[in-house]
Amino acid sequence: MATISFEVPDEAMQVVSATPEAFACAVRLAAAMLWHSRAEVSQGTAAAIAGMDRTDFMFALSRHKLEIFVVDWDDFDRELARVRAAYPPADANHG
Repeated sequence: MATISFEVPDEAMQVVSATPEAFACAVRLAAAMLWHSRAEVSQGTAAAIAGMDRTDFMFALSRHKLEIFVVDWDDFDRELARVRAAYPPADANHG
């Protein structure tokens, strides 16, 4: 696993009233939630980034009022059109 370090202004630490460890956990969770909400990472990967299992990550998303399941509606529409083309509805008059 990679280790990343960066400097944070003292004011940021005061705003969140956190120890450096708690601040790091909050940043990991925030990044994971952002990337998940943009569908840049899967739920499992986001949970790993946040240092949680998937269930705890879903609860964290819920607490922050974020979508647990991200749907790309353009992809959904394309998939629906593909399925409809492959399985046209039976003619009701000949059914």
